[in-house]
Amino acid sequence: MIRGDDGIRAFFAGLARDWRGWRGVRKWDTIEHDLAIKARHTGRKIRLNFTLRPGSDRDYWIVTLEMVIPPDESLDRLARDIGELFGDL
Repeated sequence: MIRGDDGIRAFFAGLARDWRGWRGVRKWDTIEHDLAIKARHTGRKIRLNFTLRPGSDRDYWIVTLEMVIPPDESLDRLARDIGELFGDL
């Protein structure tokens, strides 16, 4: 569960700020680890991996989604949307 300002806005703002690239994998997750996000910049694309799992029973199910976006205004738009979505936390 996402509560308060847990850094998700800063995470996406940082990706947008560093759109030209970064080394390694950037990670963010909730306090209870039920939602985790990994971001990799591959030069021409940014790969975002979202992993959702139940907080109490980690072996029951896991959902993983990969989202590939170009490092352009799409990334800025995503960061703005995340900021608006979680702006009142």
